[in-house]
Amino acid sequence: MTPEPSQSEFQIFDTEDTKRTLSNRPSRVISHYDFLNQSCELKEKKVRIFLETLFQLVPEEHRKQVLSRLQTKNDFDFQSQVFELLILGLFYRRGWKLITIENPNLSGGRPDFLFKNCCGQELYVEATVVYGMSDEEKKIEKLRKDILHKLDSIVSPLLWLGLKISGNPTRMPKTKPIVQEIARWLEHVHNTKSFRTVSPKILNIEGMVLKIRPMQERYNPDKFTRPFGMERRWNTCPDFNKFLSRTLAKKFDKYKDLNAPLVIAVNNTQVCKHFHTLKSTLYGVENPEKQISSEPSSGLWKNRGHWKNTQVGAVLLFHRLNAWDVARRTAVLEKHPMAKHKLPFLNLPLGTIVENDHRYIQEYGKQMYIPFGLSEAWPEK
Repeated sequence: MTPEPSQSEFQIFDTEDTKRTLSNRPSRVISHYDFLNQSCELKEKKVRIFLETLFQLVPEEHRKQVLSRLQTKNDFDFQSQVFELLILGLFYRRGWKLITIENPNLSGGRPDFLFKNCCGQELYVEATVVYGMSDEEKKIEKLRKDILHKLDSIVSPLLWLGLKISGNPTRMPKTKPIVQEIARWLEHVHNTKSFRTVSPKILNIEGMVLKIRPMQERYNPDKFTRPFGMERRWNTCPDFNKFLSRTLAKKFDKYKDLNAPLVIAVNNTQVCKHFHTLKSTLYGVENPEKQISSEPSSGLWKNRGHWKNTQVGAVLLFHRLNAWDVARRTAVLEKHPMAKHKLPFLNLPLGTIVENDHRYIQEYGKQMYIPFGLSEAWPEK
């Protein structure tokens, strides 16, 4: 039986607007969920309403699990679950009905969604996010934010702090001793006349090096009460090919014996463009950004001229899709030329990858504000 949208006692965000006091993105580290939940701005209110609407599409028996991944300080879990909600909402608005939804933690042996269209055609969809960092780097980034969240309870009107973590941890340490050590160091900092005379605090823990240093003095200490948490500056364009290839390879290996077409929906969170990378990853194209090669090479779909992973019907690739940037986004669909199951018409707002003067370029299609019924300038207008 196809589940229909329904109301329930589950809500993603607090219902009382009087509890919301944030007027702008705070200087301190705050999770995506907490920022949305605490913001009194109209833009964030629109995002909250939009996500609550998508949440009502989730079958009742799975809402508690989905809610736990949304109401979290772990931004990786939040972004992944929001992406799944966006995929669910996008297919639903384009005439696909949800047959079943798998465990949000992906402990089952089937993809996230099984949809059926009005013609009775079924389609599996697996949603995944590529962060441009390894699993170890994700653990380190989570540790960094956990430390900053706990430091956030220590009010310091004098300075900003920067926290950098490097190394390969043998195991993830507990954050409480680290925060206590930093707090003791802060007492020393506060007793100095100028933060410029203070040496950075260096901690060596479980194979990692933590470097804490004052960033700048506070000229208006009453404006913010909790100043910690400068965001980490990621490289503008890491080796996205490597991370995309790893992510897709895991998904391809996981699902082998499905009785319907499979679409892998991927969200690229990095700032680098991705359409040439997708071609290179799937077909093994040499130097796809510069020139299309006629020489056969190794890809996930084509290896030295031989087709493989035919159980995957297509890859649906989004670029930096999140709760705020929905309206103006589009996607690229790359179909497997030799797929085991014929892919039905998806009826999605899609761009295309075309060859132009020996280069791959993306031709943008319809944007997603159309199927979602939003304005083109949403959520600003």
